[in-house]
Amino acid sequence: MRLCFVGDPDSIHVQRWAGHFAGRGHEVHLVSFYPPRAPLEGVRTHALYSRPPESWLWRRVAGRGEGTGGGRWRPQWGAYGRVPPSLARLVTWLRYRWQGIERLVGDIRPDILHGHYITDYALYATAARFHPFVATAWGSDILIAAQGSPPGRAIARYVLGKADLITADSDQVIARMRELGGAQKEIVKIVLGVDRSFVEAAEGSVNRRKGSSRHVGPLVISLRSLDSPLYNVDVILRAMALVCSASGGLPQARLWVAGDGRLRPGLERLAARLGLGESVRFLGHLPHKEIASLLAQAAVYVSVPSSDATSAALLEAMAVGCFPIASALPANGEWIEDGANGFLVPPGSPSSLAEAIVRALGDPQLRQAAAACNLELIRVKALWEENMAAMEGWYQRLSSS
Repeated sequence: MRLCFVGDPDSIHVQRWAGHFAGRGHEVHLVSFYPPRAPLEGVRTHALYSRPPESWLWRRVAGRGEGTGGGRWRPQWGAYGRVPPSLARLVTWLRYRWQGIERLVGDIRPDILHGHYITDYALYATAARFHPFVATAWGSDILIAAQGSPPGRAIARYVLGKADLITADSDQVIARMRELGGAQKEIVKIVLGVDRSFVEAAEGSVNRRKGSSRHVGPLVISLRSLDSPLYNVDVILRAMALVCSASGGLPQARLWVAGDGRLRPGLERLAARLGLGESVRFLGHLPHKEIASLLAQAAVYVSVPSSDATSAALLEAMAVGCFPIASALPANGEWIEDGANGFLVPPGSPSSLAEAIVRALGDPQLRQAAAACNLELIRVKALWEENMAAMEGWYQRLSSS
């Protein structure tokens, strides 16, 4: 098949999705407004515009439209922060339209057009006026952007109405989309899933060995983005300060924070103010292929965002054998039974998170049992190759109908 995706070319999720189908022998195209930071192997990328517009007014209004990170610049003026997100998205839709996405997609002549992230790139894909059209929800597009304002809900309803097939990775997101008007549409659950290399790395997990951890001390790891306060990495730092304190009783505990983003300098300053010192390491951005071996060294994985759908990073951590501590959110409840194969905690409570970390680090038998349980859960429900095979089947059905 010839597949055309519209999405953020720098997102690991879009890269994995497009790269998978390119590796399967399909002809894969990826359209965005700006070019990717690095070439994508096997994927034909199309940038509608290779440089930012020159108009200062255009940049004030349109710069916010690429809400999932596809932009190459960020204006600094005060008006930038006051532009309503939905207005910015509509202006960006016009940018895609004016820069010729309909002509480009017409020239590609794909069997399927697929937009990732309902309120951003799937919206922009509708400017191509092409069918069959697939729209994929990622979580915050439906749980936050489509719930925060009437214009946001209207954008989501518009995209859902245009789609021939809708996919999402959690039951909560699917239910919300049905409430938004997608009840008459075909909606399927496709979990992004875990590559088999993570399952293979489970043999090396510290939680599958006798003893609690390696010489670096009991290790906790976070993999969430440092680009948005949504992920509450500051809460993780405050919790670790409690864990490492005299009352917490685990001064030897360590935290590794992988990932990068605009909040990193402030988080590093917070870690210094909390006196964490060598108890915390900021690892920066890491290639996806290095994550499995990193997770194998950690006893506990923490992820406490205020809102989330199914987190691919959480599933990867569970596959490798980390004991997961996650926000008490509906999507996480689909994977974690509190107290059995992980802990669920309030997302904004450092004390609750600290208590859960201390409990997990102090109970190697619980971590070992959870590692075995979670590995089987991932094998049954969340293997990347099997879930993408289901998606491929949907592509084939749509393209032949």
